[in-house]
Amino acid sequence: MVRSDVNLRPKGLSMSRQIRAITNDEKLARGQSIIMTAEQMLLEHGLTAFSMNKLASECGIAKGTLYLYFKSREEIFAAIYQRKFLGWVTTYVAALSNISDLKSAGAEYARTLTQTPLLLLLSFEAPRLIEQNVPLETYIEIKRSVADGMEDMANALRVSLGISDERASALIWSFHTAALGAYVMAIKPKFEREAIPQDIRNLSFGLDFDALFMNSISLLCE
Repeated sequence: MVRSDVNLRPKGLSMSRQIRAITNDEKLARGQSIIMTAEQMLLEHGLTAFSMNKLASECGIAKGTLYLYFKSREEIFAAIYQRKFLGWVTTYVAALSNISDLKSAGAEYARTLTQTPLLLLLSFEAPRLIEQNVPLETYIEIKRSVADGMEDMANALRVSLGISDERASALIWSFHTAALGAYVMAIKPKFEREAIPQDIRNLSFGLDFDALFMNSISLLCE
């Protein structure tokens, strides 16, 4: 996702700006720094408040320089999503080596997923916000990354549980679908808890992602 072939020629930068990257290694390092800064901004302020202007300011670079690396905020979200997703896949695959039953595999899926900051949010937003607003080549890259990651998890689950390829793949995709549904159901309202009538308070504030996810896959685990 980070472009290493850009020709950085920002003009009129103040002394407070970072020194422009020159070599390919410096350009790659700058791109990774941009992604890490963007991740922190998303964690602190969310998607709605995120802008290229704010990111450029946080990175200490000109807005024009930022656009040499990423053409839109959605391309930045895509880079973060892929990095988070593939890192999580590695974590989950490693965890499966110590698991031999389906219920534990599902519980570990939820645990590792929720311990990967931003991944659930970006997984939910990927089809609607990210994939609809990036170039074709980025869209293809995202889809291939997801397909490869799902295949890696399915292979690990097959070995862990001693099941067929088809069964393992179906389970992983079922986990994925259940996780997205549980994420939506667990979103808390913007209102204060005391403002919500008692009869619907639990429905508004009492839904937990892990519990919703495990409930969704309970029939699969029988």
